[in-house]
Amino acid sequence: MAEKIKLTVPNEEKNITLIRMATSFIASQMDFDIEAIEDLRVCVSEACNIQLGTSEKLRLTLEDKTDALEIHVEKKKSLDVEEGMNRELAASIMEILMDEVKIDNEGVHLIKYLKVNDHGETQG
Repeated sequence: MAEKIKLTVPNEEKNITLIRMATSFIASQMDFDIEAIEDLRVCVSEACNIQLGTSEKLRLTLEDKTDALEIHVEKKKSLDVEEGMNRELAASIMEILMDEVKIDNEGVHLIKYLKVNDHGETQG
């Protein structure tokens, strides 16, 4: 059964740690392995860093889709040129570590799928 968790925190760098912890907790409850959890932590940090200082609040949705964890970091404003360059680097990192990455006018969308081994058991 899909479960959706929404977090809204002040848009400050110190709160990214809280978001990383929440992401790790949900991923561990879904049986992602340690490596996949670390990938998720890195990517959620990158997605949040793109939005630092762009609005008063940082809004994030984490959705347990049973076979995948979907993350959405809401976008609040367009980025200037320097921020756009940082966004390109962040996007490259996220594309390497995640199964799906989409950055659009609504924000950053990330998906990490649970892997299933030959015995039908899930593995992060």
